[in-house]
Amino acid sequence: MSLIKINGDIDGIRETTYEEAKICYDNGKTVYTLNFSGEKESAGFIAIRKSDGMSLFKSTSLSYFVGIDDVMIVTRHDNLIRLYRSLGIQAPVKSFIRPVEVTNKIVFGELPFYIIPNCTAFYHAQFDHNPKTIDDLTSEELCGKVRSIKRYVCQSDDANIGEEAWR
Repeated sequence: MSLIKINGDIDGIRETTYEEAKICYDNGKTVYTLNFSGEKESAGFIAIRKSDGMSLFKSTSLSYFVGIDDVMIVTRHDNLIRLYRSLGIQAPVKSFIRPVEVTNKIVFGELPFYIIPNCTAFYHAQFDHNPKTIDDLTSEELCGKVRSIKRYVCQSDDANIGEEAWR
């Protein structure tokens, strides 16, 4: 398997953490690293794709880059934003979203169920308390109450149950 070297700057990518790059990689998105010299001034990026059979390894000497629009956080809760940031998710944040804006994206946060099938993957934090009190907790308290972060991949189909069901 040969590496794909891309010379020059790549528009539409941003530097991120290994953790976020790994999530992108695991969900089929392309992750970029600098060429093996590891110098940001160098002229080449290496594209790493799971579909090409390439592996993404954690390295303290490498920088990782993902598409600007590959990942996003959708929530209006500052504490959830802090939680995802503490886990290495550096994606842009939106408090309101339309279904078309999450199409083929990896999303962390909160979405109405009918929007989730548009996502490549949706990650949602599960807590050991009533989520209506998220804003009443400090970031540290909230992190202590995280039970898990679940990944959802959904699809939707028309029910095709006919007009008589709606009468």
